[in-house]
Amino acid sequence: MSRRAKLRVVFYFLFAVALVGGWYGTMWWVERDVRPPGHVDVVFKETPQDAVEKMLEMARVGKDDVVYDLGCGDARFLITAAKKYGCSGVGYEIQPHVAALAREKVAEAGVGNLVEIRESDIFDSSVDLRPATVLTLFLLPELNVKLIPKIQQMRPGCRVVSFLFDMEGVKPKESIIYYMPNVKRDCRLHLWETPLEFTR
Repeated sequence: MSRRAKLRVVFYFLFAVALVGGWYGTMWWVERDVRPPGHVDVVFKETPQDAVEKMLEMARVGKDDVVYDLGCGDARFLITAAKKYGCSGVGYEIQPHVAALAREKVAEAGVGNLVEIRESDIFDSSVDLRPATVLTLFLLPELNVKLIPKIQQMRPGCRVVSFLFDMEGVKPKESIIYYMPNVKRDCRLHLWETPLEFTR
């Protein structure tokens, strides 16, 4: 085998390793419990606080914003936004026990005057995203895509940020790999603005 051929083999091997590494780098946070029984599309895995704060920074959250969190879990996005920026927020959560946890956390944080938790399926026709100026997501990729029609109804200039997963077919305004000091891991963060810009 010539030297050039050997270099080509090494290149493709390293490229394959990088692809696999990138996949595991995305999936490390989503483990065995991502799909609880009864709700095959539901993800309940707390977003690391490092990422929460960085995502709100990417979205340029300010006091006048209204933050919506779809699949709000323990409401840490909304609580952080309310305490750090003084803005209001609404969280949607389909699992009753998780919605109860979110309300408890909101009360403990003393931001009940700013944050509301609604127990609902985010794809229900009653869920209207138009009042929101910022949307935070930690959903599986297919759910991000499924949300596109609702996101397109939001006002121009609204910001959408996602932990780990992108939105297939939609061009992000920004995608970064962010190192989270508290958990000592990298994560992928994505930002879009409305109206969404499609890649195809």
